[in-house]
Amino acid sequence: MSDEVIIRSVRPGDGAALADRWVEFGRYYASRDPARFRVPEVEGLARWFGSRIDEPHDLWLVAERSGVIVGFLEARVWPAPDDASRQLMRELAEPSLHVTTLFVTERERGRGVGRSLMQAAEDWGREHGATSAAVIAIADSPLAVPFYAGMEYQQNTIGFWKTI
Repeated sequence: MSDEVIIRSVRPGDGAALADRWVEFGRYYASRDPARFRVPEVEGLARWFGSRIDEPHDLWLVAERSGVIVGFLEARVWPAPDDASRQLMRELAEPSLHVTTLFVTERERGRGVGRSLMQAAEDWGREHGATSAAVIAIADSPLAVPFYAGMEYQQNTIGFWKTI
């Protein structure tokens, strides 16, 4: 098998590998901020992923190296709303690619896997009419913030959160 990373659409049977990656993702963030993150329940997780990857409007990509899924991405194009002509912000008035999940295994970080997944998603978004792309990332993430800045994404909004 080649050591090359292959970016492909998810396939039936990928649910278990996606579940394993999701748990790894949860462990990473829960270890850094247990007030906001937790490790997801493993029971039924592969089945949950299996049902989600069949959504017709979503893009699900995996990155595979030597037959092992080392990263994945979920995205969707949000269409322009019916009231687009009334919106102030272009990102609310035009179709936009929204990347909701991007994860790369710790061993693969810094090797171009995330960048390849994002570029494939941006290409898909353009093909589906998107004129911009948006990602919501954890503001203090030591991984996400420099990664997206390096992909030429700009911070344009800020969100607030608290436990109540």
